[in-house]
Amino acid sequence: MVTEELQRVISESLSDKQRMAVNSVLIKGLPIDQVAELMGTNRNNMYKLIHDARTKIKSEFEKKGIAIEDFLDKA
Repeated sequence: MVTEELQRVISESLSDKQRMAVNSVLIKGLPIDQVAELMGTNRNNMYKLIHDARTKIKSEFEKKGIAIEDFLDKA
């Protein structure tokens, strides 16, 4: 359930750039510098993009009553 919710939030709540950054860096494990270059940006902007995406994901989980700690325990 938590995994499905994470997938839903990523696909429905994040911007295209946030989705690409999260999928590339956090899910696929690509180096942030490589992804930044592919996206035509720099490392600092990538960190900000990922930070904002994580904040949005956490907020969406909180709206559903899912604590991020619950997710980490099940991951």
